[in-house]
Amino acid sequence: MPAFGMIALVLTGLGYGESEEKPTVSKTDLFRFVGAVPCLFQDDLCPQALLGFSRQGYAGEDPFQDPNGLPKDTVTGVSPIVLGFPDNPPFDWNRYVFTSPLTRHLYVVLNEVSSTGKNHAMLSEWKTEKDKLVFVRLLPQVHDIPIGVLSVVGKPQKAGRGFLVLLLGRGSDAGVNLQDYRVLKFDARGNPTVIARQTNRSEIPVADILARLNDGQEAEEVIDSSLVCGLAPNGKSLRCTKNRTQIHYSVSGPDEKPLGQEHFTLELPKDALK
Repeated sequence: MPAFGMIALVLTGLGYGESEEKPTVSKTDLFRFVGAVPCLFQDDLCPQALLGFSRQGYAGEDPFQDPNGLPKDTVTGVSPIVLGFPDNPPFDWNRYVFTSPLTRHLYVVLNEVSSTGKNHAMLSEWKTEKDKLVFVRLLPQVHDIPIGVLSVVGKPQKAGRGFLVLLLGRGSDAGVNLQDYRVLKFDARGNPTVIARQTNRSEIPVADILARLNDGQEAEEVIDSSLVCGLAPNGKSLRCTKNRTQIHYSVSGPDEKPLGQEHFTLELPKDALK
């Protein structure tokens, strides 16, 4: 028996998740959906996800008026993380939802809306029944994003007996800008593995610049960068462009000067594409 299956049996034996019904959500209400999971993290896994949500509902409604206010789970003894959709950027179907080319099920990217120091994003699988989505499962893989939100880039591409999906963790905070691309290979059973990753992190010392300007001093020029990636049409590589910009800050505002682009290609592992 697979390890996840054994964990699920053990957790079910403890009583976790036995009485919860699988959520059904109107497509028009998906942006409001939230679900709680009491994760006992094991590296990049949340085994408790195998049993679905311990609670689910809509943002702002009982018991989710405060996503950080849920009581500790009686089985695991931990406070659950709450998954849903961030207010910023606003909900966009193509940003958070993609369709499996194998089963036509929908995979929905759920970001953490509770506060635990970083974003524990997870994927969920749903099937469509007319104008509703019926929950199938919550995948146990946890995609940690230090800052920002995880979203979908482009459309899935078939690869061997499965398919590829490109996800982007993107955010900015206090002068730090992050782009974190992850290529996921889903096998024929719909289980994903991260087979490639490309990250760009740039940091501008905003506090130091403001302090110098407030003291009437010149601020030193800084270099900022950003990364844009996409799957190649043949699904065998990740094509990226890194943009660099020189920025001079003054009391009248930033003066930006493009420094050029760097194009590069990351070949995906051949064995993973079978």
